[in-house]
Amino acid sequence: MNVTWNPNDKHETIKLSNNNLTAIKNVNNDWGSVRAVYGVTSGKWYWETRFDNNIHIFTGVGTIYALLNSHIGSDSNGWSIYMGSRVYHNKQSLGYGQFIYVGNWISVLLDLDNGTLSFWRNGFDMGVAFDNLLGKGMIYPMCTVAYLNTSITANFGATPFYVYSICRISII
Repeated sequence: MNVTWNPNDKHETIKLSNNNLTAIKNVNNDWGSVRAVYGVTSGKWYWETRFDNNIHIFTGVGTIYALLNSHIGSDSNGWSIYMGSRVYHNKQSLGYGQFIYVGNWISVLLDLDNGTLSFWRNGFDMGVAFDNLLGKGMIYPMCTVAYLNTSITANFGATPFYVYSICRISII
């Protein structure tokens, strides 16, 4: 399965490059989000995202109903981490994890057998961020970017995982 960001399921201000693995904000206004081409309803899933050149990025998951013209977690259909130290769901922000810097790799661990979502920063396990994902239907990897030319690059496993190779975390 070749997972990438979906060129047909993104906000109009998002441009994709790098074989649809890099999402770039091409207009400097508000938030814009994109979903991956595949979603899942069960199982354990892992992927990585790199904050390329700015920290005003959300990474996480959402249903098909998660808004594309806002950030992930601005409604009840998305769950995300933003700049570290904050996670978002249903218009609520909670303290969590470590601050994220440009160049950091954020690993996303989605466990739909147990309904949890966890994040790692450069191989450091920040713990379970959410435990309320059971029964939500199809869940998609998502990202949100804010400012002009801000970009995030995903690795869904077509190439060796960066964090796994340097930290030897267990892949689910």
